[in-house]
Amino acid sequence: MLPGASAALAAPDDQPLAPQSQRAPESAQFSEEGVTTAGELRAVSSALSYPKNGREQILRHPGATYVKVHFRSLDLAAGDYITVANRAGTEVYRYASDPSRAGRSGNSDFTVDGGPGFWAMSIDGDTAVVTLHSRNRARGGAAAVIDQFWRGYDSAEIDAHNVRALSVCGTDARRDVVCYQSSHPTEHTRSKAVAKLLIGGGGSCTTWRVGNTNRMLTNKHCISSQSGVSSSEAQFAYECAICGGNNPAPGTKVSGATLHKVSTGGSGELDYTLYSVNNFSSISGFGTLYLETRAATNGERMYIPGHGDGRPKRLSIYEDTQGGAVCTVKNASQNTWNIGYSCDTSGGNSGSPVLSANHKVIALHHLGGCPNQGAKAHMIYNDIKDLIDNGSAPPPAAVYSDTFESATGWTVNPSGSDTATTGTWERGDPAATTYSGATLQLGATVSGVNDLVTGRLAGTGAGSYDVDGGVTSIRSPAISLPAGSGLTMTFSWYFAHLDNATSADFFQVKVVTGSGATTVFEKLGSATNVAGAWQTASVNLSSYAGQSIRIQIEAADAGSGSLIEAGADDMKIVKS
Repeated sequence: MLPGASAALAAPDDQPLAPQSQRAPESAQFSEEGVTTAGELRAVSSALSYPKNGREQILRHPGATYVKVHFRSLDLAAGDYITVANRAGTEVYRYASDPSRAGRSGNSDFTVDGGPGFWAMSIDGDTAVVTLHSRNRARGGAAAVIDQFWRGYDSAEIDAHNVRALSVCGTDARRDVVCYQSSHPTEHTRSKAVAKLLIGGGGSCTTWRVGNTNRMLTNKHCISSQSGVSSSEAQFAYECAICGGNNPAPGTKVSGATLHKVSTGGSGELDYTLYSVNNFSSISGFGTLYLETRAATNGERMYIPGHGDGRPKRLSIYEDTQGGAVCTVKNASQNTWNIGYSCDTSGGNSGSPVLSANHKVIALHHLGGCPNQGAKAHMIYNDIKDLIDNGSAPPPAAVYSDTFESATGWTVNPSGSDTATTGTWERGDPAATTYSGATLQLGATVSGVNDLVTGRLAGTGAGSYDVDGGVTSIRSPAISLPAGSGLTMTFSWYFAHLDNATSADFFQVKVVTGSGATTVFEKLGSATNVAGAWQTASVNLSSYAGQSIRIQIEAADAGSGSLIEAGADDMKIVKS
């Protein structure tokens, strides 16, 4: 515990608390040789106190890339809970008790560091809003004590706090993974199994799914113990929505669960850690990678997806210029354990997979220096083959797919109960709308020309064709799902609104069966400006296996008159 961290603040009025913080002692900061330092630990002395329902604690560090909050203690009455969220309410974690003591039931994911209390999952951006939700207004005392938080460095700070070997060999040719969605669709798809690894709140590497079961690989020099696994987060789909953009969504975050095996030898040898994660079902839809069981060969094509410098995911496909020489293996036997290559990497890429032209992993990246080096995957396979299912499963079978380029039987207002007066769902070529420089309705679709959109026209102003007056819905034709597990629905979506929105406004995706409708994905409005930005969602539909279903998408301006826009595109259901 940090000095003074247990002190509680009074709550004399209804204003959110915004306590001051200070950098924690250097002995408490993250420092691990070979691992990118991505943030700093801050000490704060604060508490959320009864009796005020909706009491807020705002932890903000201007310019931070993430905030990860530590609760020294929770003392909540039955039915009460704490949420940790970003300002927009698009990333929210809920805790009804201390999950490190009471267990995961009823709580969001979390991490621990061996000390008292627990760490909430990190919040992307520079602000975390901690809110007390209570029915016990007469109760006194502190409901939650917050004593510290990690805040993420920006790119300039990462450069200042890390000394690296030369890893960009010539001109940096890395690009956001979305840049290759059309030109290199398989490389783009395979990279979905790769995640950013946040270690102990302050370190950053890359990690990825390996094989058909709950197994992850990264470098031993990133995490090498059970305590390291328990303090880590894997963040999937942390990537920009547009090529060259700076608008990554928080994606899906899971905590480390169990350490399974660590390589012998030093960081210059095989340098691997095999582990599992909690809430595996939430990330299974991102796919997986398989280890090559043969040795790499000189001159074979290769590529590297990863989170260099802790940034949104990028792909190294070309050596220096787009459309120029592709990355290749320069030395298939750099030494006993490693292959050598000039494909660009940087700090934070440690643990990235090196994939061949047949999209199997031929090395585990771990050393810079031009040539950069990766541990030989076929040697790693021989070490861990009894702990993974490396069978090259066939690609997921397509069950349903709709890019909305043509009419396929979707029905607007299928129940006849919609109340929206404008901005009703339609399929078409959308016109962009803006307000005060922020794009609300997106004029660009994910693929092709058309998408599903709430009033595709722009009109004379941003509010001309937005959703007004209530709910609008659109429903798919009947979809027959096969029996068995492994059914996953993915789709692209956005939900934009101004700061006159409330939590009564929403974007929802429902599964409709003969028994009724179940909401499987939801985003609520909030009193903040949220610009339109394409994001990808993944939903496990295995519980509907063997049934005939319909997918219903809804958007609502159900509050006191808000500016609401929503869109959906590229819906797929696959069976793995």
